[in-house]
Amino acid sequence: MLKSFLWIMWVNLSVLFMPVVHAEITMQITVKGKAMAADYSGQGAASWSNKDKYVGSFKLGKRHGKGTYTWANGDAYTGDYVDAERSGTGSYRWKNGNQYIGDWMYGERQGKGVFTWANGNRYEGDFVADNRTGKGILQWSNGDVYRGDFVNDERTGKGTYQWKNGDQYEGDYLDGQRHGQGSYAWSNGNQYTGEWQNNQRNGDGVYTWATGERYEGGFKDNLRHGRGVMYSAYQDRYEGGFSNDKRHGEGRIIRASGAQYAVYFEHGEQVPQDSVKP
Repeated sequence: MLKSFLWIMWVNLSVLFMPVVHAEITMQITVKGKAMAADYSGQGAASWSNKDKYVGSFKLGKRHGKGTYTWANGDAYTGDYVDAERSGTGSYRWKNGNQYIGDWMYGERQGKGVFTWANGNRYEGDFVADNRTGKGILQWSNGDVYRGDFVNDERTGKGTYQWKNGDQYEGDYLDGQRHGQGSYAWSNGNQYTGEWQNNQRNGDGVYTWATGERYEGGFKDNLRHGRGVMYSAYQDRYEGGFSNDKRHGEGRIIRASGAQYAVYFEHGEQVPQDSVKP
């Protein structure tokens, strides 16, 4: 009984730790239906056991020169090959309708190229290791356009973004967001120039209204916050504190005539104070 038990255990363990053998993907080169040697050079066709196909030039059995490779999933590439790698210029079309036309190196998008999405978006510019990196222009199907720097597919560096509605931002980007120094001009004539963080006005800046009013000072999450100066269209001004876009704390109102008044605000509501100077 013991020997029988040990034998059964040995067989089970042998099966458990037996190496998994995957089906090998094989290739066959043919010319006018005739099978060629594995080191064939010249024009021909190749098919793989996984249903991929290639028609074009070969060198010593490798795709080399011009050719078209069609994947079983519907993707297709037409262009240059070097030692079986996409290298040179070529066009790759995905089954989902996306397409890239441009430079390739060692099987990756590298150099100048145009990537078009099935939804109508379009990028033209530099690529590094399959990613948008360098200078480029990204156009959305809704009419928005960005021109500037990219790093690893994200807007990072200097750039200009123009919205279809006429708004425009020019300045620094980080990971696709307005971050650093920049100027935003609205189509209604308002403008902000200053610091940005995570797509919002954060830090010091100047906001000018089309009506002639102007604010210089601190911002937090797009709102006036901290110390600042608010100018009226007639050059009267308020110097003092702000909180959540409202005057808050001690301050002074200085008229264009030179008259000055000490004031105090609580969340935008003025608390009456005696004037300091007539």
